[in-house]
Amino acid sequence: MYIDTHSHITFPGLLEDLDGVTQRASAAQVTDIIVPGTDAQRDWNEIINLPKSKNGVRLHKVLGVHPHHELGPDDIEVLRTTPDLVAIGEIGLDGSEDFSEAEQVRQKAVLLPQLGVARERDLPIIVHSRDCFNALYDFLANNWNGPAVIHCFTGTLEEARAWLDLGYDISVTGIITFSSAKPLRDVVQELPHNRVFIETDAPFLAPQRWRGKQNEPSYVPAVAACLAELWDVSTTDISRLTSENARRFFRLPEHG
Repeated sequence: MYIDTHSHITFPGLLEDLDGVTQRASAAQVTDIIVPGTDAQRDWNEIINLPKSKNGVRLHKVLGVHPHHELGPDDIEVLRTTPDLVAIGEIGLDGSEDFSEAEQVRQKAVLLPQLGVARERDLPIIVHSRDCFNALYDFLANNWNGPAVIHCFTGTLEEARAWLDLGYDISVTGIITFSSAKPLRDVVQELPHNRVFIETDAPFLAPQRWRGKQNEPSYVPAVAACLAELWDVSTTDISRLTSENARRFFRLPEHG
């Protein structure tokens, strides 16, 4: 059994097929899906209105504003008052486009109050980090000392160790299955087994077998299979380890 710790099933292409998506996930032994938010205008309402489970798959709600989006005047209150959230996210910094000094100031102004809500609500955070390690590391080291997971990790071993030293966990996607991703696989091979999650980041980053197609939670076993090979353990071990890690982080009950 697997937990997909980051899947945007409320995005177009997945939301309208939620029944099929969850049926296929259930058939693939996915028991839980963590559904993060990115933009109050784009996906928050859809996440808030998700059922607690569908086709035997539990759906867990997370709200946050991605660094490329703006924090609206009412968004913090929604974060404070929406029940049943298991985390705040995905939040962070992104240097893949404009990362000028002014843009960094803007992104940090979006990030900081969301950290405040996570602290108030005693919730972990799901961190978006892209092409901005130094800036984000310095900012979080000074502004967040709670649980965090670096989602869709693609960094170096030194970066991974730095995040781990802060007490953060690391999540890997189908990128580790890509034929071009040997350097990342070498890093993932060295990660501590009790600090790693698996995710799809659907509808993006489908594993190599489905490269170029829409990703979905039923593909997360392919990430697990690659991780099992890297760690020289069975997929059963990966299922148990990554599910235990995710349940601990998101405070999820055992699947009964």
